[in-house]
Amino acid sequence: MKYSLAHRVLFSILFCLVFSHQLYATTHIVSKGETLGSIAKSYSLTVKEIANANNLKNANNVKVGQKLIIPGTNLAPTEYIVRKGDTLGKIAKRHGLSINQIAKANNLKNKKIVRIGQKLVIPVLPSQEIRYSVKKGDTLEIIAQQHGVTVSQMTAANKLTNSDLLAVGQELIIPSKQQPLTTYTVRKGDSLAAIANNYGITVSDILRHNSLSQPNTILPGQILTIPSDKVIRRIPKHPTLPGKIQKQISKAKIKKGRWKHIIIHHSAMPIGSAKGLDRFHREERHMENGLAYHFLIGNGRGMGNGEIFISRRWEQQLDGGHVKSHELNQTSIGICLVGNFEKSRPNTAQMKSLEGLVRYLMTITKLPSSSVTTHKIIHPNHTLCPGKNFPTKKFRAAISKP
Repeated sequence: MKYSLAHRVLFSILFCLVFSHQLYATTHIVSKGETLGSIAKSYSLTVKEIANANNLKNANNVKVGQKLIIPGTNLAPTEYIVRKGDTLGKIAKRHGLSINQIAKANNLKNKKIVRIGQKLVIPVLPSQEIRYSVKKGDTLEIIAQQHGVTVSQMTAANKLTNSDLLAVGQELIIPSKQQPLTTYTVRKGDSLAAIANNYGITVSDILRHNSLSQPNTILPGQILTIPSDKVIRRIPKHPTLPGKIQKQISKAKIKKGRWKHIIIHHSAMPIGSAKGLDRFHREERHMENGLAYHFLIGNGRGMGNGEIFISRRWEQQLDGGHVKSHELNQTSIGICLVGNFEKSRPNTAQMKSLEGLVRYLMTITKLPSSSVTTHKIIHPNHTLCPGKNFPTKKFRAAISKP
């Protein structure tokens, strides 16, 4: 069949359009809570442009995990027109870039001033995605440190709901080190000063990037934007609790001023479990609420090594049963480590869990390190608990450091 010159020109144009669409396109995987409208906005496109690129008949029907072609986002820079309320920081965040990257692309001398209607070039950086296969002994902190990124960036890039659960052989995406922003979800007991210190930035940096006027107005569950062009990775100076355990502990409704002391004990037995000690305290000591302590830390013999058990005494904010004094039981949190520390020392995993637990309890109860003590110290001449081999001085010195 012969085609006229007009037909051949038309076919050439169509071919170029299709080819350019493939050349200047990338893919986006739909996340939970996203709509085509929110996705289009994040790429400075219209819903229609994305719907057409993906042959979508119903723009309201996108599914989690669905791959969408995003036209005009891979090799060619795009143009953005400044809208009312825009700042360079907001525009940079919307396009996954840093303020410096946009300022450099547009030769901006003053990064604080953009005008409504101003046209900005949005640069496109080459993808630097790396994949990593999880090995035995890996944690998200170790993998992030090895690749020079933050745990938050790893969590976001891989859509992880629990960063403590990694499987050997699991494939993870290592995000580009150029990723300019990360997010942090505020937890109960957090302060803006503590969050800023953890990321190596100032409170002012966080206030500015989140349009906050007061540093004392953050709430648990609130998501903060952290400027990663200033982020330095800080290896924690002390052990911290897994997020899952923190969440369980913080569910308790703590009355202000309820607790005055945190008292450390040992079980005086080399083997033990929460179930076994609960039975003993109910049946032998006739304790109505069972296990005398608010928390129990295992040693690998009857419980996981370093495993933290949260008892109903904590969950329901009941008095303890771990000291002889009724008054002290009303105001003291009891933590017991499985083991007989008259004969041996608590192991490393137990001490790490203990420090992480005590530090977290100090944070949510507003108790100073001076409130942390042992059964023997608070009840002198009454008991040897937690045993002569428990490193009392060393532990108290450790928790007194910020």
